Amino acid sequence: MTAYIFCAGEKSLPDNLNSPPDFIICADAGINLCTDAGFSPNVIIGDFDSFPETKTSNYNNYNNCKKIRYPSRKDDTDSMLAIKYCIEKGYTDLIIFGGLGARTDHTIANIQALLFALEHGANAKLVSRDCEISLLAGGKYCFEKSDYDEYFSIFSFSPAVTGLNLLGFEYSGSNINLSQDFPLGISNEIKCNRAYLSFENGLLLVIRQRKIN
Repeated sequence: MTAYIFCAGEKSLPDNLNSPPDFIICADAGINLCTDAGFSPNVIIGDFDSFPETKTSNYNNYNNCKKIRYPSRKDDTDSMLAIKYCIEKGYTDLIIFGGLGARTDHTIANIQALLFALEHGANAKLVSRDCEISLLAGGKYCFEKSDYDEYFSIFSFSPAVTGLNLLGFEYSGSNINLSQDFPLGISNEIKCNRAYLSFENGLLLVIRQRKIN
């Protein structure tokens, strides 16, 4: 099951965001981005510091959605609260919008949250108009070529990624090892309609970034 999570970062949405998912949750002021997308949330969660709870009453479409308020002094970010809520409800595919840009510290926190999701049985990715970030465990993966030119960069999110194989990329290869302290996998490109990636051990951070002329 798929859940959309709207956060309060960069107000940037992909071009082809049309069909609603199984579930929508807004992390605090992420409700603004949800509104821009034309969706109605099932839940709004957070401390409501950047979007006060009383203000939601001005949005008639949101009067009936569930609101879960937390104290401002807490261990979890609002984004993490939304991710935990989705996982607890059994959603296994989490698409996070508004999780990039704005504050750099929140962007890094959201990237770390991808690991929390992965360790708890969910696939999560951060998505904007120009960027998509995901975290992979060892295995085999296929990637479709985008309709626009983009960079395809990979980084070791663990101390090492071993047994990496790349096929259908500008820079392909087999049995490659990546380390956490050297960005060998940056600025690659998909050259075929489909590209294939596999690796044995470690965690791989994948960043697909639209080229902006």
